[in-house]
Amino acid sequence: MGARFSFMTTHMPKFFEYALTPQEEALVARIGYQRQEPMFAQPERNRNYYEGEVWEMYQHAVCAGAELAFARMCGMTDFVPHVNKFKMVKDVGGWEVRYSFGNSMLRISDWDDRDALYVLLMDGLRHRTRRNPENGWVGVNYRAVCWANGHDIIERGEQLDNSWRIHKNKANKMTDLLQCLE
Repeated sequence: MGARFSFMTTHMPKFFEYALTPQEEALVARIGYQRQEPMFAQPERNRNYYEGEVWEMYQHAVCAGAELAFARMCGMTDFVPHVNKFKMVKDVGGWEVRYSFGNSMLRISDWDDRDALYVLLMDGLRHRTRRNPENGWVGVNYRAVCWANGHDIIERGEQLDNSWRIHKNKANKMTDLLQCLE
């Protein structure tokens, strides 16, 4: 599949599912608020479209949760998602984390780095679940489902306005990463 990157400079996932602890969930709830706070009551500032403050804040929290879950998958135990370094710093150890609320597409936009590595996560905090002490009060696992670099997304995906997207079945499987290391 022609992945273009160096394993020497990138954190690699050791497993592909992770459920946030209650403490981690509280952290990403705060980060979701902080990411949206500069935009409060300014819907015209949203890059794509506006769905209301609570929904925008919720999406930021779910996506920060995906970043944190992927960091844990990579063994990064002290990682904290950033609040305001968008496009200036990679999300997690050289990776750009993308989250899908259900469409199974890994997406990049015109303004994204084509040389970067992108990983798609699904599930996690978007699912409302009743928690219990028997499993440590955790919810549904985030799942890393595929990965690709920006060039591969453009070459093998489809263009839609100012973005390209590739279905998870056409992107690289997460298990391909393990084969690359052998």
